[in-house]
This record gives sequence, structure tokens and C-alpha cells, in this order.
Amino acid sequence: MPLGGRIPDSDHAGLRYQWTEVPNVPYKGPHPDLPRNAPRETQAWWKALCALPHAILWTDSDWVVHQVTALIHAAFVRTGRHAVELRRRETALGMTRDSRLRMRIRYIDPAPKTKQAKPTKAGPPPTDLAAERRKRLTQK
Repeated sequence: MPLGGRIPDSDHAGLRYQWTEVPNVPYKGPHPDLPRNAPRETQAWWKALCALPHAILWTDSDWVVHQVTALIHAAFVRTGRHAVELRRRETALGMTRDSRLRMRIRYIDPAPKTKQAKPTKAGPPPTDLAAERRKRLTQK
């Protein structure tokens, strides 16, 4: 008995989702600094956050949100409070592999740099094989 419904597309277009692919290299671009009085743990956390490869996608307004999250992290380190808010914000930042999967961010290894091949002595220029064959057939 046939199943009801629409016949699925051959390329399964409905099952594909767009992934954001980011080269798996640490971000070294510009980012705001933390206040000097931030706890050591927060400074280490900020350094790890700023090196995430997908930080290349962040805009200035994103960095402002991340600075506020750093203040929440500092408050958590000092008082032990705000853990739920910090966890929620870290998930939104994509700090764990699981959160990046949910955000459809995928790190890809950059293509290895290959050495340019030295030009070799060129043989005869490439020819049109079809034209040569026609010429041979018409000569007979």
C-alpha cells in the first residue's frame, strides 16, 4: 500500500540545513579589553573566548554583549552567583562543541599550502584531437 504525502525530492533538500563553516584557526583580530581589575579566572576565560575561531563572525555589538558576559563571569568568580545566566550566555557564545553544533557552526581545517610547481619545459602545444582526426579522415 503506497504511503500518502508528497514524493520526496531526489536531493533531500528538506533535510539539509545551512552550516556556517569557519576556518579552524584562532582568532587574532581586534577585540575589546577587559578592565584591569577583572579576576585572573575571568581574564583566562576572556582570552579563550577571544581566540575562538568563530569570533571572526562577531560584530561590534556582539563584542559589547560579550563584555557584559565577562562581567557576569567575574561576578560568578567572586560570589558564586549568576551561574545559570553565565551558562546560558556561554551557550549563546558557542563556547562548547555542543553549542556550536546547535548554532550550526562547523570548524574546517584550512587547506594546506602547497608549493607552486616549477614550470617544466613545455612540449608541443595541446592540439585539437577532433580536428586532427577529421584531417586524417579527409586526406584518404
